[in-house]
Amino acid sequence: MSYFIFISIGALVFRYLIIKSNKASLKLVKRQKQINDQIKESKERYDIVAKATSDTVWDWRIKNNTFVWNKGIVNIFGYDESEVEGTSQWWFDRIHPEDSIRMSVKLYSFLEQRTENWQDEYRFKCKDGSYKYVLDRGFLVTNNKKEAIRMIGAMQDITKQKQEEERLKLLETVITNAKDAIVITDADISEKSIPNVVYTNEAYRQMSGFNDDEILHKSMIETLPIDSDSENYKELTECIRQKKECEIETITYRKNKEKYWVSFVIVPVFNKENEHTHWISIKREITKQKIQEKEKEQLISELTQNNKDLRQFSYITSHNLRAPLSNLIGLLNLIEKLDIQDEELN
Repeated sequence: MSYFIFISIGALVFRYLIIKSNKASLKLVKRQKQINDQIKESKERYDIVAKATSDTVWDWRIKNNTFVWNKGIVNIFGYDESEVEGTSQWWFDRIHPEDSIRMSVKLYSFLEQRTENWQDEYRFKCKDGSYKYVLDRGFLVTNNKKEAIRMIGAMQDITKQKQEEERLKLLETVITNAKDAIVITDADISEKSIPNVVYTNEAYRQMSGFNDDEILHKSMIETLPIDSDSENYKELTECIRQKKECEIETITYRKNKEKYWVSFVIVPVFNKENEHTHWISIKREITKQKIQEKEKEQLISELTQNNKDLRQFSYITSHNLRAPLSNLIGLLNLIEKLDIQDEELN
């Protein structure tokens, strides 16, 4: 009887343990499923973000030197997946020779210092042999001993931005060194009929005599004074109001009140949304040309008057000479008609 009771109790305990084990297993399976779902969701989120940002994401396991790239290395740089090697050396070999040493020194210095965030710009080689400018950002993962074990980064293609920067630098160099005066203003005429200056080059400062503090953020008309009652001023304000290009020649004054002639064109600038953002004005002093034109006009006037005087003189001279000659001819004709008897006169 006691044996039967012992067996029954043992069976109950065993059943309890099995049920408990099954529940634990179910909880473990459920927990594992949740973890897998979270990993899947995280990976999907990661893929979506990578696509949205067009970044080439990489994962570098530093200890065993394994390197994993996302599909950006294929889509952006043109490599086939079979061509991409899973080591850091493959990455370093495709950095432009002029950037390689600088970038490597900076990266390994970062790893030695064990700071979390790294960032650098360099050129990365595409499959076709060309290079793209990239902005590369990385995050360092360390273990309990503060040893660098992993680094995750995202490489962004900034080639267009770099090309735009170089183009803007070139334009800035041209504008800065241009002999013609160049002024850029904003487009706001809500308070003033002539907008405020936001940029000017050295040529304009020399021409006007004003410095940057006296020019910037003030109406262009303050350093290029034009008579507000003149037709030129009315034409200028009307063109600005209608946002259209105009060209004007006018008298203005330097800072020292010296009068001079200036020819300038002012052109509206619109952005990609066709919104008017700025005005660009190119100015050239034409005082010498105007003086030469005035001297030329005066010379032409003098020559015209001299020509008139010469014609008048010629007319008078011709008239004065014609009368004696007519008299002389008439006298000779009369003498021929006379019958002269004196042989000596004949």
